[in-house]
Amino acid sequence: MRILSSSLRTTKALAVMLAEEIMRRPPNLSHATVIALQGPLGAGKTAFAGSFARAFGVRRNLPSPTFVFVRRYPLRRGRYRNLFHVDAYRVRNTTKKFLAPLGLIDDLGNPRNVFLIEWAEHLKRALPSKAVRITFRHSKHAHERILTFGK
Repeated sequence: MRILSSSLRTTKALAVMLAEEIMRRPPNLSHATVIALQGPLGAGKTAFAGSFARAFGVRRNLPSPTFVFVRRYPLRRGRYRNLFHVDAYRVRNTTKKFLAPLGLIDDLGNPRNVFLIEWAEHLKRALPSKAVRITFRHSKHAHERILTFGK
Protein backbone atom coordinates (compact mmCIF):
# COMPACT_ATOMS: atom_id res chain seq x y z
CA MET A 1 0.00 0.00 0.00
CA ARG A 2 1.26 3.47 -0.88
CA ILE A 3 0.27 6.64 0.95
CA LEU A 4 1.10 10.20 -0.02
CA SER A 5 1.68 12.22 3.12
CA SER A 6 1.08 15.87 2.37
CA SER A 7 2.56 17.13 5.65
CA LEU A 8 4.56 16.24 8.73
CA ARG A 9 1.28 16.23 10.64
CA THR A 10 -0.09 13.53 8.32
CA THR A 11 3.07 11.42 8.70
CA LYS A 12 2.77 11.63 12.48
CA ALA A 13 -0.95 10.74 12.33
CA LEU A 14 -0.11 7.63 10.27
CA ALA A 15 2.38 6.59 12.95
CA VAL A 16 -0.26 6.94 15.66
CA MET A 17 -2.77 4.94 13.61
CA LEU A 18 -0.26 2.10 13.12
CA ALA A 19 0.68 2.09 16.82
CA GLU A 20 -2.98 1.96 17.85
CA GLU A 21 -3.61 -0.93 15.45
CA ILE A 22 -0.64 -2.88 16.87
CA MET A 23 -1.80 -2.24 20.44
CA ARG A 24 -5.24 -3.67 19.60
CA ARG A 25 -3.82 -6.95 18.31
CA PRO A 26 -2.44 -9.72 20.50
CA PRO A 27 1.36 -9.94 20.41
CA ASN A 28 2.99 -12.17 17.80
CA LEU A 29 3.49 -15.66 19.20
CA SER A 30 7.02 -16.26 17.93
CA HIS A 31 8.92 -12.95 18.07
CA ALA A 32 8.77 -9.24 18.82
CA THR A 33 6.69 -6.94 16.68
CA VAL A 34 9.14 -5.21 14.35
CA ILE A 35 8.45 -1.95 12.51
CA ALA A 36 11.20 -1.52 9.91
CA LEU A 37 11.56 2.05 8.64
CA GLN A 38 13.73 2.65 5.61
CA GLY A 39 14.50 5.50 3.27
CA PRO A 40 16.83 8.46 2.76
CA LEU A 41 17.79 11.22 5.18
CA GLY A 42 15.02 13.72 5.83
CA ALA A 43 12.21 11.50 4.56
CA GLY A 44 10.30 11.41 7.87
CA LYS A 45 11.50 8.26 9.65
CA THR A 46 12.41 9.98 12.92
CA ALA A 47 9.19 12.04 13.03
CA PHE A 48 7.22 8.85 12.43
CA ALA A 49 9.20 7.04 15.15
CA GLY A 50 8.58 9.77 17.73
CA SER A 51 4.82 9.79 17.17
CA PHE A 52 4.68 6.00 17.17
CA ALA A 53 6.51 5.86 20.51
CA ARG A 54 4.26 8.53 22.07
CA ALA A 55 1.20 6.55 21.02
CA PHE A 56 2.68 3.58 22.89
CA GLY A 57 3.02 5.71 26.02
CA VAL A 58 6.64 6.86 25.81
CA ARG A 59 6.50 10.33 27.35
CA ARG A 60 10.03 11.50 26.60
CA ASN A 61 11.13 12.85 23.26
CA LEU A 62 12.69 10.13 21.21
CA PRO A 63 16.27 11.23 20.59
CA SER A 64 18.03 9.54 17.73
CA PRO A 65 20.05 6.63 19.10
CA THR A 66 22.59 6.98 16.28
CA PHE A 67 25.61 6.83 18.58
CA VAL A 68 24.25 4.26 21.02
CA PHE A 69 22.49 2.13 18.38
CA VAL A 70 19.52 1.18 20.57
CA ARG A 71 17.44 2.65 23.38
CA ARG A 72 14.91 0.70 25.43
CA TYR A 73 11.74 2.30 26.75
CA PRO A 74 9.72 0.32 29.32
CA LEU A 75 6.00 0.39 28.57
CA ARG A 76 3.64 0.63 31.51
CA ARG A 77 0.32 -0.27 29.95
CA GLY A 78 -1.09 -2.72 27.48
CA ARG A 79 0.18 -6.04 26.21
CA TYR A 80 3.71 -4.94 25.41
CA ARG A 81 6.51 -4.46 27.95
CA ASN A 82 9.30 -2.68 26.04
CA LEU A 83 9.74 -0.51 23.00
CA PHE A 84 13.21 -0.63 21.47
CA HIS A 85 14.25 2.25 19.20
CA VAL A 86 17.12 1.22 16.92
CA ASP A 87 19.02 3.43 14.51
CA ALA A 88 21.04 1.29 12.10
CA TYR A 89 22.45 4.22 10.09
CA ARG A 90 26.05 3.30 10.93
CA VAL A 91 25.55 -0.43 10.38
CA ARG A 92 25.98 -2.09 7.01
CA ASN A 93 24.25 -5.24 5.73
CA THR A 94 24.62 -7.22 8.92
CA THR A 95 23.29 -10.53 10.23
CA LYS A 96 22.03 -11.84 13.54
CA LYS A 97 25.65 -12.52 14.59
CA PHE A 98 26.12 -8.76 14.95
CA LEU A 99 23.06 -8.44 17.19
CA ALA A 100 23.85 -11.37 19.51
CA PRO A 101 26.54 -9.66 21.68
CA LEU A 102 24.16 -6.73 22.16
CA GLY A 103 21.53 -9.03 23.68
CA LEU A 104 19.08 -8.12 20.96
CA ILE A 105 18.49 -11.67 19.70
CA ASP A 106 16.67 -12.55 22.93
CA ASP A 107 14.81 -9.24 22.86
CA LEU A 108 13.75 -9.82 19.23
CA GLY A 109 12.50 -13.25 20.26
CA ASN A 110 10.24 -11.88 22.98
CA PRO A 111 6.66 -11.36 21.71
CA ARG A 112 6.06 -8.72 24.43
CA ASN A 113 8.58 -6.34 22.80
CA VAL A 114 8.13 -3.85 19.99
CA PHE A 115 11.09 -2.80 17.83
CA LEU A 116 11.07 0.42 15.87
CA ILE A 117 14.07 0.33 13.55
CA GLU A 118 15.27 3.29 11.50
CA TRP A 119 17.53 2.48 8.55
CA ALA A 120 16.19 -1.06 8.70
CA GLU A 121 17.52 -1.78 5.21
CA HIS A 122 20.94 -2.11 6.89
CA LEU A 123 19.63 -4.95 9.08
CA LYS A 124 17.37 -6.71 6.60
CA ARG A 125 19.16 -10.07 6.92
CA ALA A 126 18.73 -9.98 10.71
CA LEU A 127 15.04 -9.06 10.85
CA PRO A 128 12.06 -11.41 11.04
CA SER A 129 10.36 -11.98 7.69
CA LYS A 130 7.06 -10.73 9.12
CA ALA A 131 8.40 -7.30 10.06
CA VAL A 132 6.14 -4.40 9.10
CA ARG A 133 8.22 -2.63 6.46
CA ILE A 134 7.65 1.03 5.65
CA THR A 135 9.70 2.77 2.98
CA PHE A 136 9.85 6.58 3.07
CA ARG A 137 10.62 8.58 -0.06
CA HIS A 138 10.73 12.23 -0.93
CA SER A 139 8.09 13.46 -3.33
CA LYS A 140 8.63 16.02 -6.05
CA HIS A 141 7.02 18.56 -3.70
CA ALA A 142 9.19 19.56 -0.73
CA HIS A 143 6.52 19.06 1.94
CA GLU A 144 5.24 15.69 0.66
CA ARG A 145 6.50 12.21 1.46
CA ILE A 146 5.56 8.85 -0.03
CA LEU A 147 5.18 5.99 2.45
CA THR A 148 5.04 2.48 1.06
CA PHE A 149 3.87 -0.29 3.39
CA GLY A 150 5.12 -3.77 2.56
CA LYS A 151 8.17 -5.15 0.83
